Amino acid sequence: MQDFRNIAAWRRSHELTLFTYRNTLDFPDAGRFGLTHQMRRAAVSVESNIAEGSSRGSDLDFRRFMFIALGSLAELEAQAILSKDLQSLLPKQFQALLRSIVVNRATAWSLVQTLEASIASAASVKTLKPGEPVKPRQGPAASLKPLEPLKPLKP
Repeated sequence: MQDFRNIAAWRRSHELTLFTYRNTLDFPDAGRFGLTHQMRRAAVSVESNIAEGSSRGSDLDFRRFMFIALGSLAELEAQAILSKDLQSLLPKQFQALLRSIVVNRATAWSLVQTLEASIASAASVKTLKPGEPVKPRQGPAASLKPLEPLKPLKP
């Protein structure tokens, strides 16, 4: 578990949320409780899922929350396209928002890959239960000789 504020993906997603809030201020009143709310909710969802996932007890849980965050990024992108097509977002605002979404997606995906490598590494290490016999090695390490048991120290 780590402080989510130190995670690059969270910091970038927080910037995206602030950008989204600022750029939806001038949306028409008719869309204030529709598209405005949906875009803000999607942006907040990205950073919230990264924060919550980082506080979970395992990389597997964190990875699951990262996929939810990636889904929220896709949702925000679709809503940005709609906002542009409805002319609620100016082309310049849309391009800046889209660039931020792309950067956030790449950063989040990089974190997912790091988590997946950690999960795979942890899965390859088997913890023996008390009394469980050790299986013989296979592969290149099979030719290694087992260590001799330690002899008790003499006083």
